[in-house]
Amino acid sequence: IEQTSLLLLNAIYIFFGFYHLFFFIRWTEKKYNLYFAIFSLSLSTYFLAFSNLAFQSVRSTKILLILGYTTQPIAVMSFILFLYDYFHPTQRFSGFIKYTIVSSLLIVACFQIFGIQFYLSLLYIWYL
Repeated sequence: IEQTSLLLLNAIYIFFGFYHLFFFIRWTEKKYNLYFAIFSLSLSTYFLAFSNLAFQSVRSTKILLILGYTTQPIAVMSFILFLYDYFHPTQRFSGFIKYTIVSSLLIVACFQIFGIQFYLSLLYIWYL
């Protein structure tokens, strides 16, 4: 029952991700749809990467860990961009938003380059 509810929750995240992605394709001036689509799809990927189903299906858990740890900063970054663009569509990005984008992308790049060995160190830096 727990695995079924997890898959149902992930199916909802995937549905909303593609739903907002199609809205963005139709109305490209509303970028918040793209940000929410990225948020939903990365959140679904994060939860699926750490599910029992994924650990039973994939032999190399290193791939799952890197995938899960990579999608976490992407989800946070896209959610902040979604909120900012939804509530302040005409304003330019503030210093906080620029910092969020740059730091999240750096953390994702570091996860891809260094792997999971430095995860906690990189995560502490990202939280700051």
